Amino acid sequence: MVSIPAIIFSIDEISSLNATEKVIDKVYRDQLNTILISVDQYTYDVVNSWTRKINLLVVDSKQSGSTEFNKKIKDFLRLNPTVQTVVFSDINHPDETEFYSVMDDSILAHLNISRQDIIRSNYRNIREVISQHQDSIRRIKPVLLDREDKEEIFFFPLDFTDDTNDFCGIIIDPRTFIKGILAPEIKTLSQSEFTVSITDKNTNKEILVSNGKKIGKIQQKKALSLFPNFAAAIFLKDRTIASLVSERAKRNLLTIFFIDIILFAAIWFLLKNLRKEIEFSKIRAEFVANVSHELRTPLSLINMFAETLVLNRVTSEEKKKEYYSIIQHESNRLSRIVGKILTFYKIQEDKKIYNFKPSNLNSIIESIIDNYSQHLGNSGFSFQFEKNKNMPNINIDEEAVAEIIINLIDNAVKYCNDHKEIKIITDQNKEYVLVKVIDSGVGISIEDQKKIFDKFYRIQNDSESDSKGTGLGLTIVKSIMDAHKGRIEVESSKGKGSCFTLKFPINNK
Repeated sequence: MVSIPAIIFSIDEISSLNATEKVIDKVYRDQLNTILISVDQYTYDVVNSWTRKINLLVVDSKQSGSTEFNKKIKDFLRLNPTVQTVVFSDINHPDETEFYSVMDDSILAHLNISRQDIIRSNYRNIREVISQHQDSIRRIKPVLLDREDKEEIFFFPLDFTDDTNDFCGIIIDPRTFIKGILAPEIKTLSQSEFTVSITDKNTNKEILVSNGKKIGKIQQKKALSLFPNFAAAIFLKDRTIASLVSERAKRNLLTIFFIDIILFAAIWFLLKNLRKEIEFSKIRAEFVANVSHELRTPLSLINMFAETLVLNRVTSEEKKKEYYSIIQHESNRLSRIVGKILTFYKIQEDKKIYNFKPSNLNSIIESIIDNYSQHLGNSGFSFQFEKNKNMPNINIDEEAVAEIIINLIDNAVKYCNDHKEIKIITDQNKEYVLVKVIDSGVGISIEDQKKIFDKFYRIQNDSESDSKGTGLGLTIVKSIMDAHKGRIEVESSKGKGSCFTLKFPINNK
């Protein structure tokens, strides 16, 4: 149930990627178009600044006179070398046209056109500009002067003259304007991310390319409003819009994918831990029940036989001796249970203190056999000890090691079958001193072998379902072996007994 919102979210996000790609594509194209609009606007701003300067010179001429006006126009041409010629006229009196040029009248010879012809051939364009100005609409009208697109004239009305039919024309070479004035601005706009080119639409020849060279296909194109025969085009450096959109879409998919993985991993870990916690709670409850049973049984027996002896209900000395023996046995059993719980507690709380000293494992095992042989014999067990007589002394805690061997013997007794045999073998190799505890009991399945060292875990055997225990014995064995920098290994199969091998490092310091 927890993963359903994540699945719905992922499906929705993936299904909306196409729409997202279209939005991203539009955003990129709008951004590129804005750059081209900026180029076109800059062209207009430059030309418009010229018209304002000329209009101001015309205003000043009313006070300074024609001589000063002519000088200032010449200065304007020198300061703006892109401008080749300035024409002043009245549309109703073209013969009175005033003509200023940096090259005097040679420009007219080059154009093969007279001053009057400029006015007459563009009468309609000039009239359109003037009429719009009278309607409070200010406009600059670009007109080509020759068929080879070498020169262009911008007509605009004069604002501050007595005659509303007065106008001015600025003649320039578009290519010179593009290379001299537009180039620095385009370079600033494009920087290192884009390449902008200006192309002659008639010949498809490039007049200008920012950043030196073009890469890939044109992403956006726009004609220049004041130079209608020229167009600005923009390229994305090293990439295209399609590749950017595809890259963005892939990145979004990967993000969704990783979010889903993290979310599902978190859900999996949560469920796993929850299942573990439930299992642990169940095992803990079983542990309490088993410990209660383990404690109750010896206490009940001790209480029962002690009460019988106190009340003198047993007259036979042989029976008394038997009852004393049972009380002693159950007391020892009770002590082992309590000791096992205390040892586990100390290990869990990291309070277990080990007293390491050079010791011989054969001596420890022989001492255990002396104490256990009678009990094992009474229980019908045959016991064998095959020792390596050349066993070296190693650094161990004798009491802790004795405890783990006793735990393994107890397990062998608890999970025995009709064939009651226990064998202990000591041996050594280059790295370890070995102790093997071998029984011929019910055996341990492969699945259980992975869990037998977990705390509170008990093997469930159908044939031995009535056997009880705390589930702490092998946990304690593993912890003590870890403290000795050693290892414990198990070899077993169902119905064929088990062999637990304790490996103590020879050079354990």
